Amino acid sequence: MIKKVLYACLFLMTIIASGQTTISGGINQDTNWTLQNSPYILTGDTVIFGSNTLTIEPGVVVKFDSNVQLRIQGSLIAVGNSTDIITFTSNESNPQPGSWREVNLEYNATCILDYVQMEYADTALRYNQINTASSIKNAIFQFNNNAIKVNGGSVQFPITMDTVTFKSNDKGIANFYEEVTLTNCMFINNRIGAELTESNVNSCTFEGNSEIGLTGNTSTIQNNTFIFNNIGLQQSFSGGSEASSMTNNTIKNNSIGLKITGNNPVATFSNNTVCNNTIYNVENTSTYSGQDVSNNCWCTNDLNEIENSIYHGLDNINVGVVTFTPTTTGCPDTTTLGVTDYGEIDSTVIYPNPVIDMLNFVNDSKKTYKIYSINGVLIKKGITTSSLNISNLNSGLYFITLKDVHQPNTTTLKFLKK
Repeated sequence: MIKKVLYACLFLMTIIASGQTTISGGINQDTNWTLQNSPYILTGDTVIFGSNTLTIEPGVVVKFDSNVQLRIQGSLIAVGNSTDIITFTSNESNPQPGSWREVNLEYNATCILDYVQMEYADTALRYNQINTASSIKNAIFQFNNNAIKVNGGSVQFPITMDTVTFKSNDKGIANFYEEVTLTNCMFINNRIGAELTESNVNSCTFEGNSEIGLTGNTSTIQNNTFIFNNIGLQQSFSGGSEASSMTNNTIKNNSIGLKITGNNPVATFSNNTVCNNTIYNVENTSTYSGQDVSNNCWCTNDLNEIENSIYHGLDNINVGVVTFTPTTTGCPDTTTLGVTDYGEIDSTVIYPNPVIDMLNFVNDSKKTYKIYSINGVLIKKGITTSSLNISNLNSGLYFITLKDVHQPNTTTLKFLKK
């Protein structure tokens, strides 16, 4: 009886008649946060103790007072759906990045996030030396100082993210410790899109990031698009047997396409399209000669033009010489989907996502559409109302731009064709 009283004192919860629920303190039992009692307002630090599970229903809104955090020592299961997203946000009337503290996953915590949105935090989601695998899907992180920060642990466990959008954060992902696997993710209009070590990045888009799209080392980076960033891709060409491998990426229309750091010429950079970057296609800051960027396509066969687009030892004797021949030919000069084409990204406008054959729209007004490949190539366009047959598309990730014929704004979304 005494233990029950103590646990009750630790967990302070008030349900107001309107359905609003205030939360503060410790939770030492499995707990459900329901749509009926939403929004949940955290007025003080809250902890899910031990092996207990916090389950959050679709459509629930979780609000945080200033500098408040939610600590997870057990499990967090927040699984929404395409029409009922779970939202973690500030309780302030005029929130700014950093208005609340963080969701902190500690040590043996487990986490499953699907169809969630996290915004206005200092660090929306922190992995604090966790020793278990976790996954995030169909999520949006926006207007945070750090969307996701990974603290190092003694043992590496994979963190997987699929179809996650990082938009208008200072940093999307800050991780130099754990293995992160990213597929079909978007990093748009952040200062830094992602800092990654020992990670796998596949079929992602880095666009409009004001400092760097992706930076780090010892990662596998393939089939990605880097466009309209200050620096598209920055990688250390070092790391021994775990050096970065960068293949089949499109790096176009950045200020600097690829920036090389590090002093061992062991990274792989091949079969990429690198062109139309306004300052340099490649900038080498390493003092080591022998960095190899051969077997890539530069959108031209003129070797002098390619040479002039690479900053290296022939331009500054204090840095090393870069090898860029032989080159490959035949890379397309595509019409790309630019950063100015993006409206508000709203995952609830289209469904289902992923889709097999029929893509449906919540708003059934007449609208024009354009479908682009992940590399920005226009695939299909036309006029539609409530649905669109895409059964003839190959499996993969696509962008679709929608414009109501009676409205000036354009909305751009991403969908996965199975």
